[in-house]
Amino acid sequence: MRYIRSYGRPQANHNCNNIKARAIKLKPLFERYSQEIGFDSKLAMAVGFTESCFNRKAVSKVGAQGVMQLMPPTAKQLGVINPYSARQNIKGGISYLKKMHVKFNGNIKKP
Repeated sequence: MRYIRSYGRPQANHNCNNIKARAIKLKPLFERYSQEIGFDSKLAMAVGFTESCFNRKAVSKVGAQGVMQLMPPTAKQLGVINPYSARQNIKGGISYLKKMHVKFNGNIKKP
């Protein structure tokens, strides 16, 4: 959270209570969809942690929704009908991460 605040990035409205239980519950989804899509599950989980503390009901000040904090137009493009469905949001989020990974030639650091 400190990193997010220091750069002024819009934060999801969420709390990180019970984060370990949520992480354990969602880990199989991250692993399943990461394997299906061909993306690193640990990196995908790091995004879920950073964006929402694995909270499927998280909403940011700018409207990003769910575990992976998908913006509504992006979610729609990815075929996510219900952004608060952990399954749909995580699958869509990992799909988006894979697209960005390819687009930026695997560079995961901010240039």
